Amino acid sequence: MIIKKNTSINVDQNKINKLANEFKLDQNIIRLLISRGYTTKEQIYNFLNPDLNNFYDPYLLVNMDKVVARIRQAVQDDISIVILGDYDTDGITATAIMYKYFQSIGKDVYTFLPNRIADGYGLSYETIDKVIEMYNPKLIITVDCGISAKNEIEYANSKGVEVIVTDHHDIPEQVPNCLIINPKLHGQKYPFRELCGAGVALKVVQALTSIEESYKYLTIAAIATVADIVPLVDENRLITYYGIKQQASNMPMGLMRLLKKLRIDMPLTSADISFKLAPKINATGRMGDPNIAFRLYISEDSKEINKNIESLLLLNDKRVLETNHIVEQAVAMLDNVNTSKQGVIIVKDDNWESGVLGIICSKLVDMYNKPACVLSMVDGELKGSLRSIPNINIFEALTSVKDTLVQYGGHNQAAGVTLKKENYNKFVKELNEYVLSHYKQDDFLLERKYDLDLSKSVLTEKFVKELFLLEPFGLANEKPLFKLTFNNVVTTLMPKFPAHVKLKVNGVELIGFNMGQYLYNFNTNSNKTIIMELSLDKYTNVNKLKGVIKHITFSKLNTTIKTELINGLYLYQLNNINCVNKTNNKPEIMEMHDLYKHINNLKSKFGTLIISNSVSSYEQFNLNTTKITNYELYDINNKTGINTLLFAPFDNVKLNNYETIILLDAPFHIGYVNYLINIGKKVIIANTLFDTKCLKNLDCNRAVFARYHNAIKHCCKKYINEPDILSLFYKVKRTNQQFTNIKFNEFCFVLIVLKELGICKVDGGKVSFTDVKSNLNNSQSYNFINLLLNSTKGE
Repeated sequence: MIIKKNTSINVDQNKINKLANEFKLDQNIIRLLISRGYTTKEQIYNFLNPDLNNFYDPYLLVNMDKVVARIRQAVQDDISIVILGDYDTDGITATAIMYKYFQSIGKDVYTFLPNRIADGYGLSYETIDKVIEMYNPKLIITVDCGISAKNEIEYANSKGVEVIVTDHHDIPEQVPNCLIINPKLHGQKYPFRELCGAGVALKVVQALTSIEESYKYLTIAAIATVADIVPLVDENRLITYYGIKQQASNMPMGLMRLLKKLRIDMPLTSADISFKLAPKINATGRMGDPNIAFRLYISEDSKEINKNIESLLLLNDKRVLETNHIVEQAVAMLDNVNTSKQGVIIVKDDNWESGVLGIICSKLVDMYNKPACVLSMVDGELKGSLRSIPNINIFEALTSVKDTLVQYGGHNQAAGVTLKKENYNKFVKELNEYVLSHYKQDDFLLERKYDLDLSKSVLTEKFVKELFLLEPFGLANEKPLFKLTFNNVVTTLMPKFPAHVKLKVNGVELIGFNMGQYLYNFNTNSNKTIIMELSLDKYTNVNKLKGVIKHITFSKLNTTIKTELINGLYLYQLNNINCVNKTNNKPEIMEMHDLYKHINNLKSKFGTLIISNSVSSYEQFNLNTTKITNYELYDINNKTGINTLLFAPFDNVKLNNYETIILLDAPFHIGYVNYLINIGKKVIIANTLFDTKCLKNLDCNRAVFARYHNAIKHCCKKYINEPDILSLFYKVKRTNQQFTNIKFNEFCFVLIVLKELGICKVDGGKVSFTDVKSNLNNSQSYNFINLLLNSTKGE
């Protein structure tokens, strides 16, 4: 991973000092404002003090005067009106804003929020027929959709239904022949293009009533504006700033009850909306009926609200379970694929829940740093979502393969597709070919940016408090990220949430969500560089500095790990002692100076894994090359396939993203090399002698085996499930005082032999015992080590 500082405007330190004094703010707060483009006293003041009077005149929007006149006439004529929205938070909120306005003037209107599965997105022919059958409207007002529905609106007109479109999505080549409110329409006098769907609905209500009357909708408009990830600048900052500020008086009763149920304290922050509230609202549209969430915006009936909250939370639980299940399945599929050779990660399953595919895409992008496409079967066709990385325009890539698609749409970072299942292989092939031929390797390098380096700074409560003057955070006003580099630190798993880690650096308590797999890396003596967010955590009325780790990199080790750990893991090559070469390929043996020359001249930045099984080879590697920047300990946590040095690997490391494996130490047994060749790897071995010192502490005495066998069995009884072999070892040591002096390399040796004999089943840290009994001499691993030990006696 490449860590870079966000580009900022160079400003004289004297100017920073002057501005800091004028605003009575920490200098680093001024630096953050300058980096966001606020460089003058006036700009900084206006940013920190948004003015409600700065809302733009809604009549500057093209067609607004005509839309207002048409709606007023429709109300006067008392015709049937349907508000038709999208099923996400933005569409649900926009529908609520329009509905509440009509209710406020005594006009009853119908609403229609499509079911994602039954109706699909937006204004389709089927939806028009359904709405006509249900409500027989004379006028449909769309919110957060409709701009691409030219043919569908002509169909509605042919049925005697007029349509007004209010939308914020990009303008297609052909627009509907109807009244349209969209800040992105060409010839626009309106000075701001980036409103969300609810923001556009808010402007319509402003025009129909007054700016002041529309203020009561700011709080729900703020929820949609944050949730829809539009830039939080200009008018969007006004909406979110005052919407959040006024939430105590303007939050609907149903949402207030939901927040209480979720134990989300008021006032809400933008992070609360993004990560806690909006996903729950979205769950109703993804997994069921968006009207469940919509009713929380408009209902004041306690029983109905409680019932809808219960339904919403059940749907959200289902969403979480489905998401986790599909991610596990998708990763398992990709564990058998060299993703480093792909331009786009593409996975499909006919039975996946289509409502969560966008979430899955985002998670896969985070894991593999590649554009991702996730597909499932809907009505006999493959439908799915795509998400991309900053350097790759996925919409352009889809356009290049549009002949394989039934339908597609989106923008450079996100899209949706529909294709016939018989076109799947062609779609995969051509999309990958396009991306790989139009983008360079550097475009796929994982890059993370930060705002300020706090490695040598003393963090203060005052500084963190002042950070919140920059709220609300979101797109174009991201929450500041801070770089922190440190070395020795005690890191532990959170007792109730072992997937997360906690540690303390420079007086700041840090949390690493879903970083439990990095525990060993945290606790080794190496430089760690993290990028984090900062906040104040209120506990027993005391403000505590708290950081959330967003990204982490580890440098080479500064001191060694216990030799018995390294040697124990080296032994696991014996798991392949029975493996024979089933190919015509052979390993390449290289002299050390040639090997380092080869590594330093690698043409590709992906696909090569270098394995060190000794301190000496690790140290020599670091002296002879600087080309490898990704260092891993025990396991490979980076799924991008970037060229990597792996020190002392576990036995079950996934090697799918590497074409070439370089062994810096002589293999423990040729069976391991044969295994690598059989799974399609090119193997290069350093021409070095096997170091018999790695056999230290090993003992083939039957009494030793009996002792370890009893220790392991005593610990796990019948079955034990630990994340890795080291965790298993430490658990066995803790189980009984008589086992505290057991050695890791002997522990590994015993498990290898017991597994080979069928006495137990071992997968990493998962062990279960069988009823099989066997003699130690039936194990090739046991005999091999016994022979080695006898041959080295006296050395």
